[in-house]
Amino acid sequence: MPAPKSSAASTANKAGAKPKTASSSGTATPVSSADKDTSDIAIATLTGGRPDKKTYDTQQEQIKKDIDALQVRLSTVREKISLATGKSGPGNDRRQELRQELDAIRSQQSQGKQFRSKTIEQVKALQDGVQQKVWLSHLVERDRPAHMDSRSRPFKPPRARSPSRLSRRSMPTSSASSPFRFPVPY
Repeated sequence: MPAPKSSAASTANKAGAKPKTASSSGTATPVSSADKDTSDIAIATLTGGRPDKKTYDTQQEQIKKDIDALQVRLSTVREKISLATGKSGPGNDRRQELRQELDAIRSQQSQGKQFRSKTIEQVKALQDGVQQKVWLSHLVERDRPAHMDSRSRPFKPPRARSPSRLSRRSMPTSSASSPFRFPVPY
C-alpha cells in the first residue's frame, strides 16, 4: 500500500516546481496530467488507505456552501437580466401600453396606404382612358378625309394577285430561255 503523503512533502513540491512558460514560437505546450497541481484537493486518508469520514463530510459541506453562494449570485444576475429585457417589472406595463398604441397607429397607417394605392390605381386607369381617347380623337381628326372617303364609297375587298405575277416570283427564270433576263430574287 502506498504511504500517505505528508503536508511537508506537498509544500516541498510547491516550492521546487517551476512555472511553465510559453515557448518562443508563441505556442503553448500541453501540460501532462502528472504535472498538474492537485495540492488544493487534499484527501485525508488513514493509514489503511481509507478516507476519513469527518474530513469528507466537512469537504462536502464546504462544496455545498460554495454551490449555494453561486446559486444566489446566479439568481441575482438572472433578475438583473430579466429587468433589462423587460419581461417583468413596473416599467413593463407602460412599455406594453406603448407597444399596443404603436401597433394601432401602424395598422391605421397601413389602411391609409392601401386606400391611397387603390385611389392612385383608379386615377391612373382614368388618365390612361382619357389619354387613349384624346389620341384616338387626334388620329381621327388627322385622318378624317381618308375616313370620310372610305365611308362614302362602297366596300371593296382587296384585289387578289394575278397568277402570272405569282408564277414569275415563285419560279426563277433560267438563263437558257432568256439570255438577257436575270433571275428574280424570292
